[in-house]
Amino acid sequence: MKKFLLFCLSTLLCSTAFAGADTSNTSPHLKYEYLSEWTLVENKDNRIRVEFLTGSDTCYDARYEIEENEKTVELAVITGVKPNAPKFCTREARTASFTISLKQPLGKRKLVPMDKSKIKLH
Repeated sequence: MKKFLLFCLSTLLCSTAFAGADTSNTSPHLKYEYLSEWTLVENKDNRIRVEFLTGSDTCYDARYEIEENEKTVELAVITGVKPNAPKFCTREARTASFTISLKQPLGKRKLVPMDKSKIKLH
């Protein structure tokens, strides 16, 4: 079984995401990372969209890791502080989303949280 692992950050646009409040593909350089709970809000063709809570754009960003196989799609949304964030950040919550392109439609595969042992937090 081949692993497909993808990192994205939420401030830019990338080939695996679509415009809006969605994602980007760039190196994951967040500080003080933690796992965020996510909710599937859209499943269309080979794309899914998940929403999660994060902090202000000035201080916080998010990335995701995804691994697909024939039976499951494992997803982790990781939130953290931007490297160039101001010294003092407030913790107001905002909803953000990732639109993620899958290798094939989700179909009957289960979308599940990624096993924590597979995730490296910075």
